[in-house]
Amino acid sequence: GFLFAGQGAQKVGLLADLVARFTSLKAKLQKYDAAVKAEAGFSLLEALYPPAGTDPVKAQAYLTQTEICQPAMAALGLAMGELLRECNVLPDVTLGHSLGEFAAASSAGMLSGADAVKLVAIRGRMMNELGLTDTGAMLAVMAERSKVEAVLPSLSGVVVANHNHPTQTVLSGTTAGIDAAQKALVTDGFKVTRLDVSHAFHSPLMAGMDEKMKALVTALPLNEPKVPVISCISGRAYESVAD
Repeated sequence: GFLFAGQGAQKVGLLADLVARFTSLKAKLQKYDAAVKAEAGFSLLEALYPPAGTDPVKAQAYLTQTEICQPAMAALGLAMGELLRECNVLPDVTLGHSLGEFAAASSAGMLSGADAVKLVAIRGRMMNELGLTDTGAMLAVMAERSKVEAVLPSLSGVVVANHNHPTQTVLSGTTAGIDAAQKALVTDGFKVTRLDVSHAFHSPLMAGMDEKMKALVTALPLNEPKVPVISCISGRAYESVAD
């Protein structure tokens, strides 16, 4: 299957060696770059591959902004999927982590690649326009969900956002809440990693996006998938476009 990454996996220069080697991959990214420029007015290629001499810290911070990161990661995933198909590597299923589900749906034929990258560009901009005084934070904990949840009653403003692996649980919430969670978990001997994300995704802080996303997706022309798309919530294939 094809697995598409979400936010947090972004890195300046990601796949630069492959983009330089495969002109087909570069052309696909240029196609998505043009779509994003028309919709959002910025170049995802310049965000991913800034000019030589650019301050690397500033470049990474720019790429991590959700309105930049979302279309950049979606475009990279979709372009790589298209390149693999040209090499006759075909998926039996597609799936994505968080943001990656949009690319997974597109790769399965539910919507065009251009529509997918424009959708997530708009989604990112809308998230940025929520006007949050605290955009929150996220924390990966190398522990079973039950052990992490046992710590939560002593904290406020923190929820379990992702259960990525039997021994990895991700928390999301207010910055103060995540700070407190990190301190408590480290004190208890847990290994934790602060995630390089712009917002507390999958937390109540993002509730303002619910109706906005419903309207955006409802307006899109969608097709039934050509291969199963696996839900990162249920672990099962979506049964139809309606799902």
